[in-house]
Amino acid sequence: MRYFAIRALGLAVASVAAAGCSFITGVPDVDRVRVTLSPSTIAATSTPAQITGEALRKDGSVINHSRRVVTFRSSNPAVATVSGTGNGVVAGVTAGSAYIIGESGGKKDSALVTVTPAPPATIQIDPTFPRVRVGGTASVAVRPIGNNGQPLTGFTVACQSSTPTILGAAASGTNCALNGIATGTAVLRVTVNGVFGQDFNVIVENETPASVRVGIRSPLRVGETLNVPFELRRADGSVIPSAGRTCSYTSSNNAVLVVNGSGVLQTQAEGSATVTVNCDNVTGTQTVEVTKIPVVEVVLPQAPVFRVQAQNVLRAVPLDSLNRELATAGRLVRFTAADPTVLTINSTTGIITPLKSGTTEITVRIDSVERKTTATVTPIPVGAVRINNKTIDGNPGTTFQYTAQVLDSLNRVLTDRTVRWTSGNSAIVSINQTTGLATAIQPGSVQITAIAERVPGRPVDGEVGDAGVFNVFAAPVARIVVAPTTVSLRAGAATLVSLVAQDAAGNQLFGRTVAATSADPAVAVADGSGRVQAIGVGTTTIRFQAVTAGNQPEGAPAELTVTVTATSASVRPARATP
Repeated sequence: MRYFAIRALGLAVASVAAAGCSFITGVPDVDRVRVTLSPSTIAATSTPAQITGEALRKDGSVINHSRRVVTFRSSNPAVATVSGTGNGVVAGVTAGSAYIIGESGGKKDSALVTVTPAPPATIQIDPTFPRVRVGGTASVAVRPIGNNGQPLTGFTVACQSSTPTILGAAASGTNCALNGIATGTAVLRVTVNGVFGQDFNVIVENETPASVRVGIRSPLRVGETLNVPFELRRADGSVIPSAGRTCSYTSSNNAVLVVNGSGVLQTQAEGSATVTVNCDNVTGTQTVEVTKIPVVEVVLPQAPVFRVQAQNVLRAVPLDSLNRELATAGRLVRFTAADPTVLTINSTTGIITPLKSGTTEITVRIDSVERKTTATVTPIPVGAVRINNKTIDGNPGTTFQYTAQVLDSLNRVLTDRTVRWTSGNSAIVSINQTTGLATAIQPGSVQITAIAERVPGRPVDGEVGDAGVFNVFAAPVARIVVAPTTVSLRAGAATLVSLVAQDAAGNQLFGRTVAATSADPAVAVADGSGRVQAIGVGTTTIRFQAVTAGNQPEGAPAELTVTVTATSASVRPARATP
């Protein structure tokens, strides 16, 4: 009879499965999903688009069911994001394309959204006030700025002149190419991404100078710096404004004087040179004499002090008869040290390399004037100590080799200093005072300090040092071991099994929390200490799992098989038949 009952049940289940899922759950099957996006093109960080998703039956009707709501996701959230279900919102992030995918009941549909660059809030151009000469060209760089104040990228530019008879304008990449047609002023309309425009005034000039007159005072002294003065003149001798024109500058003898592209002249040595100024292909020249001012005094620092290994420069200042400072370029300059074992000095540059503590006399000669000074070399004080790691995490038994870098006030490494190491609590972390080798002993947190040396005059004890933290954590549980692995009890009886927490190396761990879970609490249960309580007749498995302070599983669990039999009192005698 049981065989026929089971067969009938199987036929009934098969019949229900053939009827479809909706017959069982009451949730309609989805034949397809329809996704509608409007508009399909949006600007980044601007007005979003609306998206609608509908789950449809085979006959095309819309399914309105809480478990058939269409959910959305974006194929490229870096370009566009989507929020909401059923009726959602698509927001543009940056220029590009992405598919918005709608899904319900295992069916999908998608819509393509195109994100265009964000419209600018304002437009900047460079140069800010462009000028073009008649027959000449100029390029204006366009820099659109977004609502967030940041420059925009990936934009297109359109350039239009208000008066084409004065100024020609056309886009050239992200620049506006300008052509001067006739003198006057025209308005340049710059449009970015075809949606935002801004106007700028452009001046077109049409005057070419007849001559360039250079007006450098002469003679000049060696070491002088000045801007080259010049004037642009018409044929009648009147002056033309030179602002906004591009001019070039050259020197016929750079050993005597040089002129850079900005028109700054610097004299180098005695002699003469011709300076040429070229503006709008019109040139002007002037020959300039350069002379050397005689030195009457050399000023040196009195009793300078230097630090060992701290390279420095001894500054020697030549003066003229009016007590004005002279440049040393082109002059005979010599530096010598009386005791080169204390310090060495470059004979021409005055660069000093201190070698050891002591004093020595330094002689400086510039042209015919010679002066002396006595220099003192002292040890370099420690400016800072930096340990190699500020935070160390480990378990008991972990070791870490601390090292420290000793620096002076200029962040240069000092290699001749001794570092002393201390632990804030040696019971948690011990450290070798000399080598800096630290060993974790027990859980806790302790400060490790490196001290370099004592420096007179510093606050408190004058020690310079650095500190870090060594955190010691209890070793993680790798497994729980239960012994024995099977027990048999009478209903109502209890027993105690051994539970041991071990780390990955098999070492026993103490003070760990264990959670016990019975597969059938009606048969037997247990607690984290290993106490097993028999409840009712049967067999069950109890799992013992180590857990963290946050009640998260830790390591591999152990399983105990418990068999519970009936007590003798629970066996009732059969009743006699009346």
